[in-house]
Amino acid sequence: MVDEKAEIVGSNVLLHSQCLLSIKRLIDIIISSVVLFCMSPFLLLIGLLVKFFSSGPVFYSGIRSGFGGKTFKIYKFRSMVENAEALGGPTTGSNDQRVTKIGALLRKTKLDELPQFINVLLGDMSIVGPRPEVLEYTSQFYRLFQDTANSIAIEQYLLPQSCWLQ
Repeated sequence: MVDEKAEIVGSNVLLHSQCLLSIKRLIDIIISSVVLFCMSPFLLLIGLLVKFFSSGPVFYSGIRSGFGGKTFKIYKFRSMVENAEALGGPTTGSNDQRVTKIGALLRKTKLDELPQFINVLLGDMSIVGPRPEVLEYTSQFYRLFQDTANSIAIEQYLLPQSCWLQ
């Protein structure tokens, strides 16, 4: 009898969680579509500035680990010289010589991250949720915190649902 009640409650919570995740996804699609459409002239201007002030592609794409460990290509306006990772690793420090002049402004204002709305539209990221991390760091974190890795993974899956339920 108790198991039957627990099973019914569990299935109701799961159904409720799936419904909330679907609503969250719909909100992500609507907001990212509106932002990309409304900001498209501004995005074009930023792209032209990146191209004018440095050689190479307008966008940077790197592999990231997102929700549930899913890997995907993240898009940003390129703020560093071409092949910057080969010249000094995946992260930057202060006064990094690999950052371009326009890139410094884009980073300071966070405008280099606007193309991530493409990732939101594609379903790789969400407007609200865990921040995608460089794969090198996620594997290091996993090795360092293997004891708590399962609780972190569970938290990543449950946090969006538990916030709605509270």
